[in-house]
Amino acid sequence: MLKRYNRLFLALLVASDLVTVGGAWVAAYWLRFYLLPWQLTKGIPEFGLYLRLSLLVVPLSLLSMKVVGLYTSYRVRGFIEEFFDILQAVSLAVVLVAVTSFFYRDYSLSRMVMAFFWVLSAAGLIAVRLALRSLLRYFRSRGYNLR
Repeated sequence: MLKRYNRLFLALLVASDLVTVGGAWVAAYWLRFYLLPWQLTKGIPEFGLYLRLSLLVVPLSLLSMKVVGLYTSYRVRGFIEEFFDILQAVSLAVVLVAVTSFFYRDYSLSRMVMAFFWVLSAAGLIAVRLALRSLLRYFRSRGYNLR
């Protein structure tokens, strides 16, 4: 029974991370080019380009979270440790995206978008992880997912 709940919770965790990271990428684009459009020397790049880049950003982010160990059981890690692991995973993802973008010469990726993405994805992942911890605590108080 415990393994079944663990697999379900892991699937929920990966799905929430996927949505959070994808949303942070889109929000970073919108924030940079529409809400705070200062110093636009090359104009506003088409949204489709950044949407296609999300097909690279999201998997690299999920991979970095896996490498850092964010998909291990909550029972073996505290929130402070998870907080710093999230910051490490998001930083690794941004570095991987930046390095990968150097090989794409048709367009230079906005550094401000990358900075906004770092902040938004870190804050979003931390908030989602806190919410999921609360949800898990609630279910455990009801007798589910106990050892």
